[in-house]
Amino acid sequence: MDIISKLFNIYIHNVNTMKIKFTNKQIASILNESSEEHIVKAIKLIGGIHADNIASVDIIKGLLSSKGLGNVKLRLEQNYDLDGIPKLKDRIRFHEYWNRFTGTTDGRGFAFEGLIAGLFGGETTSKLNYEDPDNNKKNPTQDVIISSKKSSKHYSLKIVRDSSERFSLGSYKKKLSDYFKAINSDSKETVMEFLTNENNDKELKIEFLDSCYGDDIIFLFAHIDIPGRAIRYTICPVYGEDGIIDKIINQGGLMAGKSGPNSIGIKPEGFDWSIKFPKVTEEEVSQFLPNEKGVRNKDKVYSLFSDEVTD
Repeated sequence: MDIISKLFNIYIHNVNTMKIKFTNKQIASILNESSEEHIVKAIKLIGGIHADNIASVDIIKGLLSSKGLGNVKLRLEQNYDLDGIPKLKDRIRFHEYWNRFTGTTDGRGFAFEGLIAGLFGGETTSKLNYEDPDNNKKNPTQDVIISSKKSSKHYSLKIVRDSSERFSLGSYKKKLSDYFKAINSDSKETVMEFLTNENNDKELKIEFLDSCYGDDIIFLFAHIDIPGRAIRYTICPVYGEDGIIDKIINQGGLMAGKSGPNSIGIKPEGFDWSIKFPKVTEEEVSQFLPNEKGVRNKDKVYSLFSDEVTD
């Protein structure tokens, strides 16, 4: 297991204080294996961002409303560089979060939901279900809901390692079975067979796909750009020109998914928008760390919630 996974597994988070505590034994073990000891040491002192789809939402929102930045709500379909965040401690947090996010695939999808909801002022459906289990759908198609004064938009998020990978939209075996029953068909075709069979009426294919999605679902496809320390994404609605159904039916965009002949895949283009993560130098981080003898510079007390130090 890599260092990022170990950090993830031993976290104990506190949403209110954003502190993440480790035992000295755990820290010693991790630091022996870390190529970025300065980042790990800093996170021990200042706390990090939890990589999930519940606690992380409020933590990230809190960072964007911190002193010096104002109460910021970012907007989708724009480019953002988180290195522009004024507080060094918050840049360290996002630096370490990137390391963890890209260092393991475990829980990456959940972490991505929390990141998008936190950055863009939304909520994850997992968080809503956690807070009010009786008022939400079980396993909803949408992952993130972003509301404004005028409307609420529901997003289904998909992320892959790099731009060469296809995106799996999921398995639609039950949806197709229900559709065949609805039209009194005894067909035994798989989803891919049904959609690729030229003898099947185009309107029936559209009708089936229409039954798979809610009217308000919007897909957000993203891939990781390791050299650029960025997540690049595009947004694709279900309906309309260049929507999911149009790509599958009219543009030859249908691909097999990753879970067999009843899953649907797609490979969108035009990842025009990006979220870039900070790269904090060891020299920058060193101002938060004690020296080799374990003594902080001028024996100052370090604040967990500001970049200042006080006597």
